[in-house]
Amino acid sequence: MKEKIVQDGNQKLSWQSYIWIGVGVLIGIVIVSTIKHGEINWMSIGRATGVGAFLFFIYFLLLKGKRRVEQKE
Repeated sequence: MKEKIVQDGNQKLSWQSYIWIGVGVLIGIVIVSTIKHGEINWMSIGRATGVGAFLFFIYFLLLKGKRRVEQKE
C-alpha cells in the first residue's frame, strides 16, 4: 500500500487537472464573494482570473524551458 502511494505521488498532473483546479478556485471565489457582499463581485473574479492566467503562462514557460534544458543534456 505504501509503495502505491509513493508511485501515485511521483506522477505529474495533466493539463486537465490544472484546468479543474483553476475552475475550483474560481468557483470558490464566486461563492465567498456572494456570501460576503450579497452579490457577485466581478472585480475580484476578474483579478483572480487575470492573476491565474499570468501564473499559468509563467508556469508554462518555465516548464518548456526545463524540457529544452533536459533535451540538450
